[in-house]
Amino acid sequence: LKISFSEDMALTKKYCPGDGETVFLNILHRVNSYSVKDNILTLLMDDVEMMRFEKK
Repeated sequence: LKISFSEDMALTKKYCPGDGETVFLNILHRVNSYSVKDNILTLLMDDVEMMRFEKK
């Protein structure tokens, strides 16, 4: 399934120390598809798994 994230996404203005937010957003902008299986959302760049989120 195809997906894309805009460069103009709304973000919080709360300060987060370190590079975590920048790294997260850079990866998110590369994502172009996703899959959902067994309560796990996987974000992909082509066939490469970039991030995985599990519903708790």
